[in-house]
Amino acid sequence: MKKFISTTYKAFDLLNTFGSPFVDLITRIYVGLIFWRSGRIALYDMDATVYLFETEFKVPYLNTTFAAYSSTFVEVVGSLCLMAGLAGRISALGLFVIAIVIQCSYTQIESHLLWAMLLSYIIARGPGVLSLDFLIKKYVERRFHLK
Repeated sequence: MKKFISTTYKAFDLLNTFGSPFVDLITRIYVGLIFWRSGRIALYDMDATVYLFETEFKVPYLNTTFAAYSSTFVEVVGSLCLMAGLAGRISALGLFVIAIVIQCSYTQIESHLLWAMLLSYIIARGPGVLSLDFLIKKYVERRFHLK
């Protein structure tokens, strides 16, 4: 029994060590693609996007033109950065805010909550080792002898 528990523990440890980076990467790409597609559509016709913000997406406390342009910017730039793992937590935070605003002010759909949950996972854990953030961190540590 002791050998079984020890083997199981080692297997889960290996899975965590080698599987976790891929889970982080897949999560970033999955959520990033959702917002990238939305941002691309909004960017394609900004007049229509502003019109939608004036008529359909009534975001409280914000000017509709500002809301349309800023959300499009965050969707496009934030999703690209998130997928690359560059400024991963900041990108995830911006997209998290958009997901919550959509959920609260436009339509209440479970998928928005799923996006928010996945983004909160990235905010809490960071983008992982398969990211530009990790490469930059390792470079800075080596360059300035921090570790």
